[in-house]
Amino acid sequence: MQNTTSKNTMIFLIVLMNIPAALALDQYAPSMPAMVHSLITSTASIQLSISVYMFACGILALFWGPLSDRFGRRPIFLISIPIFLIGSLFCIFATSIGMLLLGRIIQGFGIASCSFLGAAIMSDTFEGKMLNKVSSYFSAAYSLVPILAPVIGGYIQEWFGWRAKEV
Repeated sequence: MQNTTSKNTMIFLIVLMNIPAALALDQYAPSMPAMVHSLITSTASIQLSISVYMFACGILALFWGPLSDRFGRRPIFLISIPIFLIGSLFCIFATSIGMLLLGRIIQGFGIASCSFLGAAIMSDTFEGKMLNKVSSYFSAAYSLVPILAPVIGGYIQEWFGWRAKEV
């Protein structure tokens, strides 16, 4: 029973690792008009914050992978998540579009490890049919986030404002 519980916990954590990168991207859209107003900037500038986030994720993914092979998955995860949280703090307290862009870049640098670390841990831990099963859960979570995140983001925007979504 303990072994089954451990496997289920591991599957849950692997699937959970896949969610933050997409969530930080997709829950953002409903707040864009409020961000334009709050930061006294243009819609194009706020849209740029999405692009720099994606660019930072793409660039750092090239480095986090080899580093996780060299130093292990856990240390990279424990380094990258605080980087994401620091970027989130920059975004929360942004008083200008420049500070928001910097925060989104830092967020991208930090969160870039999550998706591939989940996939790497999945392939390190499981094999055969179990790997296929866990992979399908991983893919399902990744497919559902872009659908649910804007709805969640809209509610957060309505109840707490755009700064609450940056965490």
